[in-house]
Amino acid sequence: MKVLVDTSVWIDHLHKTDILLVELLRNSEIVTHPFIIGELILGTMKNKEKFLLELSHLSKTIVATQKEVIFTIQKYNLSGKGIGWVDAHLLSSALISKSKIYTKDKNLKKIAEKISFKISSLNRFAK
Repeated sequence: MKVLVDTSVWIDHLHKTDILLVELLRNSEIVTHPFIIGELILGTMKNKEKFLLELSHLSKTIVATQKEVIFTIQKYNLSGKGIGWVDAHLLSSALISKSKIYTKDKNLKKIAEKISFKISSLNRFAK
């Protein structure tokens, strides 16, 4: 299983260890997207260079084209649902690459759940 980890998860993980994220990293299940890397580059964090270098070694997901993103927005009626262009790109890329999405963003999580590819539905640590 490949999992596209959203910026929100990485940011939270930098403040408090995310057990699921650590497990996904150990199992080499994580893929990344250039927009997520871009959002992290724009943020502030300790040891940014080291962190970004480590992220650069992760597998990359397929990046959806603008046409594919627009198709995803229209097919799943995503207008007015509280997500932006970057999130729409992530959703479309995840669909194309058959990846799950792991996010802490409420709106993105809700949409991913509706489309049935949210990672928390597969959370191995749920009790």
